[in-house]
Amino acid sequence: MVRRCDFKIIIEISNMIVSKRKYLVVNLGSTSLKCVLLEMPSEKIIANIKIEQIKTQNSYLTIKWDGKAKQRYQYSNLNYENGMDLVLQILKREKFIASYNEIDNVIYRIVQGGEKYYEPAIIDDEVKKDIMAYKDLLPIHHKNVIKVINVTERMIDQNKNIAVFDSAFFQTLSMEHFLYPIPYDLYEKYKIRKYGFHGNSYRYVLERASKLWNQDINTMNLVICHLGGGSSLCAIRNGKAYDTSMGYTPLDGMMMSTRSGSIDASIVCEIAVRCGLSYDEVLELLNYNSGYFGICGESDIKTVCNLAEAGNERAHLAIEMANISFKKQLGSMLSLVPNNQALVITGGMGSRNYRQREKLLSNLEHFGIFLDMKANKGIFDSEGIISYENSGIPIWVIPSHEELQMAREVEKTMRLRYEKS
Repeated sequence: MVRRCDFKIIIEISNMIVSKRKYLVVNLGSTSLKCVLLEMPSEKIIANIKIEQIKTQNSYLTIKWDGKAKQRYQYSNLNYENGMDLVLQILKREKFIASYNEIDNVIYRIVQGGEKYYEPAIIDDEVKKDIMAYKDLLPIHHKNVIKVINVTERMIDQNKNIAVFDSAFFQTLSMEHFLYPIPYDLYEKYKIRKYGFHGNSYRYVLERASKLWNQDINTMNLVICHLGGGSSLCAIRNGKAYDTSMGYTPLDGMMMSTRSGSIDASIVCEIAVRCGLSYDEVLELLNYNSGYFGICGESDIKTVCNLAEAGNERAHLAIEMANISFKKQLGSMLSLVPNNQALVITGGMGSRNYRQREKLLSNLEHFGIFLDMKANKGIFDSEGIISYENSGIPIWVIPSHEELQMAREVEKTMRLRYEKS
């Protein structure tokens, strides 16, 4: 760890190197809250609790264990705070735990850690302050994750709360890749630069691909596409992040469910002036009311596909725009990876929506990429190849498991600190 509680953790690690440990991993999405209780080092999933469509009349909670959906509850207008409180109650009510003392650590996905955080950190007041420093740039995530942490701290020892930063994976980006062509002193004074996101997802997929292909991770060159409500692409060279489509915030890159993706910077100023919007209001418009939602009024991509097939012109337009946006970003990533060994698709949409995969991955033959339509239809939330054998660049689908990867990162960091002590 990188906090002042290091010595405490080292002592604890020495007592539990061979014992079972329970981690509650908390992953906030733009409209969801996913909590996974798992046992380490066996990596056994004890319970998977997910709340979706937060802050709507149709909020619902699903409890899974043994890999299958067992219970689903409908709620109205759940928010992140009462949602987290409900999750903690369910863990005891359903006897996944007898008491909160059984939870060794609560691990949170934190989107942005800046240049300061390159490994997991215990969440004390300083870390909370650093997280909140990015709240205006990350309105979908950082304010809500602090609210969730505060709820958890009322029931579980606050020293057990650990942050794992999405942006840490991209510490390997070189300056020519992370700097923007704006006055250099803006980077020096305010650290305005590309950071990258979805790092936990990319790390999991990269390590999983290394095992599937029986290849040293440090020799791997590929492009990974995380496609979901928020989407990004990452160029991997020699097993490390080389460049990525998201930038200073997750607003950059390809068109997404509610985010605009890359647009002419002058549009931001124009919107503010013509619509009389404040800084926060413009960010809200671009983060929450743009993308698929801005074009057709629907953010769920499966629903957009259904509407398009039913003849809805705006839904069809949104899909066509997203297709073009994706291909532009993919082309830029492919150009940066010589000896490309694969194109890997992950994320909720990427691993579960064959229709959208078909749209995004068709007509790429000029890159030597040949999608097998039949194989593509046969993949749902599972690993497999969806390209023809003669495809110059194979297309793989590898579902991500961010929560498991976050637990692995905490274990790895704690063990390394222990070994150095």
